[in-house]
Amino acid sequence: MTEELPLCFVRLAELRTLATSASRIAVEIDHPVYDCFYLALAEREVLSVITADTRLVAKTKSTRWAERVLLLS
Repeated sequence: MTEELPLCFVRLAELRTLATSASRIAVEIDHPVYDCFYLALAEREVLSVITADTRLVAKTKSTRWAERVLLLS
């Protein structure tokens, strides 16, 4: 099963390379770190996060991540 996992994704990112940044973001916006891994990756790759999580959108409003987090509507 794990051998097939790379076939499902274009690219995989190691969490350990994002942990410090994700932890910092989690503390700064007071949000669970598991969501902040997406923000850390988006920041590193200069991409956006598209989410239905209105709480995450609210937490990033008026922060440097506001433009990176887009609400799925």
